[in-house]
Formats: sequence, structure tokens, C-alpha cells
Amino acid sequence: MEAEDRFPFVTGIVEGLAYERYQRDGKATAGMKCIYEWGFNAENVVKIYDAFKAFPDYTPAAVVSAMAEKECPR
Repeated sequence: MEAEDRFPFVTGIVEGLAYERYQRDGKATAGMKCIYEWGFNAENVVKIYDAFKAFPDYTPAAVVSAMAEKECPR
């Protein structure tokens, strides 16, 4: 994937995970907020890109989901 396409792609994954968390938490916003703050932090975006390289056998959504769950446990 080209570098200019990567950030919008990751943004979509983070947005989907945050919304799923919002729905799962009965529309409480704390978990969603945690995912947004974690996923849109520039240092964490670099960590996400590195994780894509480290785990090429997993889909990007699975990698980001696992990382978000670790940072923002339910």
C-alpha cells in the first residue's frame, strides 16, 4: 500500500472499532474515546504500521483490533 493511502485506511479501521465499541458498551463513550485517542496518536500510528510488517499473515483490521484491545480493554 502506498504511504499516502495508509493513514486513511488505518483511520477507517480505527473509526469502525470505535463505533463498534460504542455500540457494544451500550452507547457509553469512554471506550470509544480511548480507541480514538489511541488510534489517532501519531506515535501509535507508527506502531500500527510497524505491526503490519511484523504480522503479515493477519489482516490489518485484526492487527489494529488486537492492539486497540490491549490499550483499551473492555
